[in-house]
Amino acid sequence: MHSKWNNKINQGTENTLVVGMDIAKRIHYACFVDERGRVIEKAFAVHQSKEGFENLYEKIRQMMKEAKKTEVIIGIEPTGHYWMNLAYFLDQYGIPLVMVNPMHVKRSKELDDNLPTKNDKKDALVIARLLKDGRFSYPRILKEVEAELRIGSTLRLKLKERQEKYTITEFDFLGYTFRKTFIKDRTGRLQLNFLPSVSKKSAKSFRDKSKAMRIHRFNGSKKSLIFYCSQIFFPLLAIRQVYLPKLAY
Repeated sequence: MHSKWNNKINQGTENTLVVGMDIAKRIHYACFVDERGRVIEKAFAVHQSKEGFENLYEKIRQMMKEAKKTEVIIGIEPTGHYWMNLAYFLDQYGIPLVMVNPMHVKRSKELDDNLPTKNDKKDALVIARLLKDGRFSYPRILKEVEAELRIGSTLRLKLKERQEKYTITEFDFLGYTFRKTFIKDRTGRLQLNFLPSVSKKSAKSFRDKSKAMRIHRFNGSKKSLIFYCSQIFFPLLAIRQVYLPKLAY
């Protein structure tokens, strides 16, 4: 344990620029400190976009040149999935990214001003000073097949939650049975829907009525048989034509 901690502390040399970042949904905040935790650049905003990340990269390069640093390490406090875009961007340039424990940030933010207040600029500085003490861990950034499997696993869990949430699998209404099914919308996402079909009760009632009419024992001509059937079945078909489009859409 101590050897791992010592190796982490040794990463912060006099040639290392330490960057602490507080992650948010739209705007992050970054702060530059040296290996002893002295502030080189106060916290500034970094937008959650490609342009914002490129501006951060250029600012890091400029600060390394001004402060005569040859290495850089960036630390973040993980907040949901909002840090992943930044992680993949930094990975393209070979910049190491580490994570600090949110509980460490919460308990360390009172050391500077004895106040339990929380804001993005203050958290960025607290994160940067935790890095120089070696209090961080290395995240695993998934790529290619592993990243696709992670997305698929997330979708599977969401579908499973929906199945548990919507316990009703079918219901009867106006002679139709609406059964649960998943269909794709225009964007390719799966949506829960109920499609109609003739209910078993209605089908049985229809068969019983057909048998009671004794159509199979009709002795008249074919033309009179067709006329007789149309008088019986047309009202039923007319009702279905009226209600089915309204229920289906």
